[in-house]
Amino acid sequence: MIGGLGFLWVPVWLWFYRSPNAHRLIRSDELAELEAEKAAQPPAPKKQAGLWAMFREWGSLLRYREIWGVFFIRFFSDSILWFYIAWLPKYFADERGYAMAQIRDQLWIVFLPTTFAALLGGGASGWLIRKGWSIDRSRKTVMLVTGLLMMSSIPVGFVKSDLVAILLCTNALLAFYAYSVNTLTLPTDLVPSRLVASVSGLSGMGAGIGSVLFTYAVGRLADAQSFTPVFVLVGLLPLASLVMLFFLTGRIRRIIES
Repeated sequence: MIGGLGFLWVPVWLWFYRSPNAHRLIRSDELAELEAEKAAQPPAPKKQAGLWAMFREWGSLLRYREIWGVFFIRFFSDSILWFYIAWLPKYFADERGYAMAQIRDQLWIVFLPTTFAALLGGGASGWLIRKGWSIDRSRKTVMLVTGLLMMSSIPVGFVKSDLVAILLCTNALLAFYAYSVNTLTLPTDLVPSRLVASVSGLSGMGAGIGSVLFTYAVGRLADAQSFTPVFVLVGLLPLASLVMLFFLTGRIRRIIES
């Protein structure tokens, strides 16, 4: 039923979506800015057709450490989200004695504010850029602050109060979404528009591989010990992601011009 609701968006999209030069709500200064940006970009090289040409282009991307940086940033950070989605109800059931009704009535609170966090994380870096900060400094400042806030996962397994545990989890997820929206923007900062989808796809593959491996590790560790060391590990993942940002990705800048 929830999936079916998406079809309600289709007529709205068909009615509202137009290219910039045909949209009734675009301002003349916005259109002029888009045209100037397009004119400033060098012409894209002619693409070679075929599957092998695509693989060669992907292979050329992998020569850049910045691309590997984006891959591993999400390899570590996205595992945090999937831990909370997949394992938080089981933690509260197994180690805090929650019944199904309590999980239904209380744990949704953890996920409620995350939509606003995504808007806040993107808005914060955009605001800093408008204030004159470089893209590199703006993104890294927001990601450093939110990455450190994600470490609030560490004490969850140690606190006695259920309310405090829920608040710590909520803070970690809030910080994750503010962090994540900036990781999703990194491909647009690093490569021209024709390669953004490829780099985003590679980073998404990193997120998927990391999440699968970490989900398996959580099950093994929770069975062997408890969820307490798992929460410590979850709280350390953002530090690993930040290391990839600062030391592997390095300065956030355009690495391919055409």
